[in-house]
Formats: sequence, structure tokens, C-alpha cells
Amino acid sequence: ARDAASAAALAPRTARDFYLEGTVLAALGRLDEAETRLMRAVALDAQQFWAWFALGLCRFDQGRYAEAEGDFRACVLLAPDFAWAHLNRGLALARSGRLEEARVAYDEAIRLDPGFLEARVNRALAALELEEPADAEADLTYALAIRPMDASLRAARAEALARLGRRAEAEEDFAMALEREPRDASLWVARGISRVDSDLKAARGDLEAALGLDATVPRAYLGLAYVCRREGDDEGALGQVNRALGLDANLLDAVQLRALLLAHRGDPAAEADADRLIASPTPLSLYNAACALAVLAERTGNASQRRRARTTLDRALARGISESEARSDPDLAGIFGDLER
Repeated sequence: ARDAASAAALAPRTARDFYLEGTVLAALGRLDEAETRLMRAVALDAQQFWAWFALGLCRFDQGRYAEAEGDFRACVLLAPDFAWAHLNRGLALARSGRLEEARVAYDEAIRLDPGFLEARVNRALAALELEEPADAEADLTYALAIRPMDASLRAARAEALARLGRRAEAEEDFAMALEREPRDASLWVARGISRVDSDLKAARGDLEAALGLDATVPRAYLGLAYVCRREGDDEGALGQVNRALGLDANLLDAVQLRALLLAHRGDPAAEADADRLIASPTPLSLYNAACALAVLAERTGNASQRRRARTTLDRALARGISESEARSDPDLAGIFGDLER
């Protein structure tokens, strides 16, 4: 008790003092106070690796991913051979919508530690979002060899297999995942969305089952929006996608769909959604932004929107979107028509 009283009377002075106080406060969940101490630690000694690391975790847990990425970048500079620093930077980049940079960070973590399972799994998830299912399937198969009973890994691989057209294998993986975790709503959502292209009735059944387990899963409403759109019910799709974004305003897949739905209605709000997609420039988000802007320009006759559609499409093509597929997309017919004229 005497020692505790003496300690309480001493003000922290050194970078290490502030770092230790900060980590204790962070462990107690007092993140604002922890951040203040950790910022003081790195101000006193910019070489304090663990203070930067704790500061990054603190900001990541607050959803401040861009700032967390900067903290983990400092960690990478201070300890370039520490795989966890690269992984955490990749996670922050991914949450910021910078998926291609995130994948590079995961690549480096795996180069440093080839058996780093967390890095392989997150690289696979990034590959799925970047529409590179073959790369995702390879990493997830590696992970499942180590964790064969992990239902979420099996469902993620099932999604990759479905995108590769290996439908029977995908259904087998989904069945195994759901047998192990039948009350996990995210697994029903994953299977439901994977079935949209092949079986609308089954897809709707899975998505409604997910909502029966948890009515707050945003991707379940997004999946129902995909179903409604396939059924020709754009109004229903817009209602569902708005429900998804009401639960998670940063669900970029939902922003992509809403941008297209609003554009087809001639609603100028589509341009704001396109802006959000352009700010998170994956190949697919750029492509969908271009489609939304092109359709909106057709509806409004706005020359500025048409120019933006062209430049955004150029960026998407430069990042690997197939030009032949783009030329066959009716949403872009006006843009390619202009170029040919």
C-alpha cells in the first residue's frame, strides 16, 4: 500500500513511463486516456516501437483506421523484419478501403514468416474483395490444412470456389461450415449471396434464415437487394440496400449497388455514392463508379458526369478490369459509343 501511494504521487517523466501508463489504460478500455499517454511517449522518443504499436491498436479499436495505418507504418520503419507490424498495417489499410496496398503489406508479412496464418487469411479476404478468387482459394486451402474445423475459413473458401465456378465444391464447403456452426448468421449470408447467380429461391431462403438468427446483419440485407434486383424489383433492391447501409454506412459493396440503382433512376445522389467509391479505388469500385456516372450522365445529359465516367473507367481498366467485359456492359454503352464516334 505504501509503494502504491508513493507511485501515485510520482508524475510520469520518461517515454517509457507514458508508454506503460498508456498500455494499462488501453487494457482497461480507457482508450482516449491511453491515446493521450501514448502520444506523449512517442513525442518524447520517436524510436519507441511498442508505444507506436499500442497507439495503432488503440486507434484501430476506435475505428480510426487511417490514423492507425500511420502508426503501424512507423512500426514498419522501426522494425521492418517484424511480421506483425506489416499485418496490422495491412488490416488498417484494408479497413480504409485500400485493399491493393493491404495485400502488399500481407505479402511482406508472409515473406518474413511463411507460416503466418493470420496474414494468409487476411490476404485471402483481400483477394476475394479484389475479385481474385484463385489467389484467395490457395491461401484458404493452406489455412484449412492447419485449421480444418474452422467454419468461417471453410465458408470463405466456399465463396472463392463459387466465384471460380466450382459450385459443387463450394456447396460442400458451405454444408460443412453450417453443420459445424448452424447458428452463425454470417455463414448463411455467405452461402445466400453465393447462390444469387444460380438459385434465387435458395439464396432468399438462406438470407432470410440469417435474419431470423440476427436481424442486424447488414450483408443479409445487401444479399436480399441482389435477389430483388435479379427479380427485376429495383425499388425493393433500393429499400434493402438502404437498410444495409443504415446498419453499416461503410459497407462499400452496398454503396456500389446503391450508386447503380440511383443512377438508373436519374437521382443525382448517385454521384455522391460514386465519389465514395472513387475514394476507395479498388478495380471493382472504380468500375462500378464509372458505370453509375455513365448511366447518370445518360439520364441527366450532364457532360461533366460523362467525362468523369470516362476517366474513372480508364482507371479501372488500368487496374485490370477486362475491356471486353466493359464493352459488353449496357451501363457503359454510351461511353464506348462516344469513344468510337
